[in-house]
Amino acid sequence: MTNSAPLRESLRRLVEPDEASAVTETAPRQASIPTADVRQLSSIDARSVSAWFGSHKVLDRVSLVMPAGEVTALIGPSGCGKSTFLRILNRMHELIPSASMAGEVLLDGDDIYDRDRKLTDARKDIGMVFQKPNPFPAMSIYDNVIAGLKLTGRRAGRDEKDEIVQRSLTSAGLWKEVRDRLRQPGGGLSGGQQQRL
Repeated sequence: MTNSAPLRESLRRLVEPDEASAVTETAPRQASIPTADVRQLSSIDARSVSAWFGSHKVLDRVSLVMPAGEVTALIGPSGCGKSTFLRILNRMHELIPSASMAGEVLLDGDDIYDRDRKLTDARKDIGMVFQKPNPFPAMSIYDNVIAGLKLTGRRAGRDEKDEIVQRSLTSAGLWKEVRDRLRQPGGGLSGGQQQRL
């Protein structure tokens, strides 16, 4: 059984800093959130989350409250369960055949693992930015942006799609860089541009 104590200890330090870090700490600041095109911010409350791969337990009763509008960092040694915990927050963990979990993950008080909640809704509400960019390499920049429409079955006319692409790329700080290359493959962008895409 893997010891998830390092993750719990890292989380504890974020909440209860030790004396050494308390001396150099400054008062917490509210994150600067842009107001245009931002949906209602949500809080996440993970309660007693445990995770397994087969019979191998990788997380043991981890709890963490992430208030709306605040930045939360998970810091810990390699292999302590940070990525597994994050995958549980948006239901990516269950894509692994041998994976299972226990506990609750609440988004604004609603359990994202509720049987009546659609998997796609949970993933729309809680996104994940991976360390390595993952655009669809053979699809154009334009098609990468509207891929979410197709995956969720949402129909949109050409004008609406064009508006969504421009708004999304502008929000990501990419529009000025790629507006003349929308039909080129997303995989041809630089690493930083792919991450924003």
